[in-house]
Amino acid sequence: MSKVRLKRSQMITIVKFPIILLVLFFVLFPFFYLVVTSIRPAGEFLENTNILPRSFTLDHYREVFDGQKGLLYLKNSLVVTGTVVLISIVVGTMAGYALVRSRFRQSIVLTIIFILIFIRFYPRISIVVPWFLIMNRLHLLDTVWAVIILHLGLTIPFVVWLMYTFFKGVPMELEECASIDGAGFMRRFISIVLPLSLPGIASASIFTAFLSWNEFLLSSAVTRESAKTLPVVIAGYITDKGVVWGPMMAMSTLIVLPMILFALFLQKYLIRGMMMGAVKE
Repeated sequence: MSKVRLKRSQMITIVKFPIILLVLFFVLFPFFYLVVTSIRPAGEFLENTNILPRSFTLDHYREVFDGQKGLLYLKNSLVVTGTVVLISIVVGTMAGYALVRSRFRQSIVLTIIFILIFIRFYPRISIVVPWFLIMNRLHLLDTVWAVIILHLGLTIPFVVWLMYTFFKGVPMELEECASIDGAGFMRRFISIVLPLSLPGIASASIFTAFLSWNEFLLSSAVTRESAKTLPVVIAGYITDKGVVWGPMMAMSTLIVLPMILFALFLQKYLIRGMMMGAVKE
């Protein structure tokens, strides 16, 4: 019987690794082709149909950062994403904790959570015109603050929902013990709840950064030139004369790399946060 189980486990291992390699190929090949295309000379886009170019060039990256505009757009994306992540995590963490520890009836709390989920998933195209008119009335068009405000409307409901599900798994007994020892509300929240919620905060930070960094529709609605972010800029390479493939691929590589590094840096917290926040009740 043990030999049968051993052979079965060996067969599963033999079949498992080719499947994993196949999945990795389909996941990583587009990024590999993106990087290769970004260093392909312009003359080879139509002549050379091979995956690997005959020669390499960094002219497309130089074109992206030609002058000061490339750095300005990169700075806009970093400022917007950093500010959105910071505000969303602070507000969403406190709101999620308040909902879990509130004395409201469970039906009221669930109604609030449903409203937050609805806000997160309604069609964004339906609010483009109203937000444009509001920002125009506030004289915030083509400013990074207009982009930040719009992104916060998408990220804060998501963070509140995620942290709510995470805080439901934090034992109330820990706070009760600290309360008996004389710890006040803020002391319990800072010394006990926040350290336990670091995996959830890291997970929320990653997802919030992804949402803000890649957002195109709302950002394009309230920006013109000085407040453009990288996703808005990359759409400008699609012109009436055709697609400018080289700079577009270079810009796409620059958009992807920061998020990959950010996710790799927090990946262990991402897995722990998803497991603890979504599974525990």
